[in-house]
Amino acid sequence: SGRLPVGYDGISPTYSFSEGAKRVFEGKKAVTMTFSTESKNYNTPASVTLYVRILPKPIAVEWSGLSFVYDGTAHLPAALADECEIEVSGAGVDAGDYKAVAKAKSSDYEVTNNEISFIVEKTENVWTTEPSVKDVYEGDEPSVYAAALFGEVNYKFYKDAALSEPQELP
Repeated sequence: SGRLPVGYDGISPTYSFSEGAKRVFEGKKAVTMTFSTESKNYNTPASVTLYVRILPKPIAVEWSGLSFVYDGTAHLPAALADECEIEVSGAGVDAGDYKAVAKAKSSDYEVTNNEISFIVEKTENVWTTEPSVKDVYEGDEPSVYAAALFGEVNYKFYKDAALSEPQELP
């Protein structure tokens, strides 16, 4: 409710609204605006019907965790807002540049800074089992074992210590 401009007699008409939309999901709603006046000099205006729609409240999120080191798992920055819960999509696993997208879990809010770039950086692969070779005798194939944190270990064998002559194994 409220007051309109004052008439020549110093009395302003008042108005009030019927209950209208309160949440975004309600969509378009009809609202009746009713006028009244205590002035004897003016006729009370007729009521009018208005249509209103509640728009989502714009909010900004605070992003954190924009850089990760590859470890074989999915990584995703965090996005926080005081007004509502936020969900983030666009996780990255392999080393590279990615884009995350934030969305409010409630339709009553709309995230204004909803996209951000983040990076998964390369990592150093480490041995989980150091490479080892059993003694090899003429005619035997080398028996090598090693394990790395990421991926499968591939071996190359050479005939000489200078690593200049690759050896093909059967």
